[in-house]
Amino acid sequence: YGAGATGWLAAALSGTTAPATVTLTPTLGTLAAGSYTATVPVTSSATGVTNSPQSITVTFTVSAAPPTIVLTPTSRTFTATVGGSSPAAQTVAVTNSGGGTLDGLAIGTITYGAGATGWLAAGLSGTTAPATVTLTPTLGTLAAGSYTATVPVTSSASGVTNSPQSITVTFTVSAAPPTIVLTPTSRTFTA
Repeated sequence: YGAGATGWLAAALSGTTAPATVTLTPTLGTLAAGSYTATVPVTSSATGVTNSPQSITVTFTVSAAPPTIVLTPTSRTFTATVGGSSPAAQTVAVTNSGGGTLDGLAIGTITYGAGATGWLAAGLSGTTAPATVTLTPTLGTLAAGSYTATVPVTSSASGVTNSPQSITVTFTVSAAPPTIVLTPTSRTFTA
């Protein structure tokens, strides 16, 4: 084996008489990105063979894993009551489970389910992972019901194969509880 690692190559000979085939099987295992070399000698003990051993040179190139977007968690749920306050913002972590640098992060166009649009804002803490997406719903004049949105997180990093990844957001708005209303709130009697 050349520099870097050993034990990553298995060689098997199909027979002891020519013609025969040498089968080479590399094993990735825990090899880091890089280029590895090995030399496999093929020998013969036959009488009169003058060029034994002969060698097969093997090169195994291991590429770095591409950057990969990971969202934790992939969904968020908010609740509010009609006429009440908007719920507090929630966050989603954006990390890289692959190799290299996961940069060029951005929030794509939010898509909304049936019912209402524009009730959700999404912001990104930075353009390179690790980063945080902050989701902020606004109750406004939403009626009681369940609303959904999908927030895409994209990356323009070289080699990223899983862009975009999406966050599913559910916003449940409950009807205001019944309240007692007295009109007027006072009466005066005289006798």
